[in-house]
This record gives sequence, C-alpha cells and structure tokens, in this order.
Amino acid sequence: MCLHGMPCELHTPEKGEAYVDWIAVLPRARGKGVGTKLMAWCEEVAMAKGATRMTLGVINGNPAIRLYERIGYVKQTQSGSDRCWTCLFMCLCFGRPYGCCHPEWGGMMMEKPMLHDEEGRSSVNLNHANI
Repeated sequence: MCLHGMPCELHTPEKGEAYVDWIAVLPRARGKGVGTKLMAWCEEVAMAKGATRMTLGVINGNPAIRLYERIGYVKQTQSGSDRCWTCLFMCLCFGRPYGCCHPEWGGMMMEKPMLHDEEGRSSVNLNHANI
C-alpha cells in the first residue's frame, strides 16, 4: 500500500489517498475471506495514517472486482483517451489476462471513501480471527 509521498510503481497517491499497489490471494485460499481480511487490514492501516480514501487499479475481468464492489469500492469513469492508453499498457505489459480482448478489456481504477465515526475512529470492522 502506498500513501501520499511514498514511492509507488504505477500510481502517485494524492494527499489523503491510500493506493493498494499489489494484493494477491493464492487460488486455494480464495473464497475463504482472506481477500476481505487483507483489504480490511489495508483500510485500517490507511485510516491510522490519516487517509480519507482508498484507491486501487484492477485488470478488467479479474474476479476480485466482485470483492472490491462488495466492500464499497466504486469503478471510476475514464475518458476515451485514458481507456485507450490503459488498454494498450495492459496488453503490452500483461498480454491478455482474463481473456481481456473484448469491449471491456484493459483495466480500471476503483475508489472507496474512508468513513470515520463521530469520534474520528475508522468504521472498518476487522475481525482478527485466525484464518
């Protein structure tokens, strides 16, 4: 995870932004809540560091998009030129992951506002149970 002022490979976080640079769950661990717990941990750390929003980039067709949407991330709209550059970048760097050579190929940014309660605490509900 990258915060404003930290070096990041593909994105430069703005003030108040925490960017999830890389996250992965092994195939045998998928569907067991591991991704949800990792994202909750990222949000908890981001809140402790003063972030007001979380962002991430994801390849279209990635099954994790369902997780991101379920926990409150929203797809950001892209201009036509941004979409074209994203598609070109994805194909040059990653080939055709998830069979993405169709009208929805490429990648997108997703964003989630960080919520605080009346006392300024994070609204992230993180269960520290072992997996």
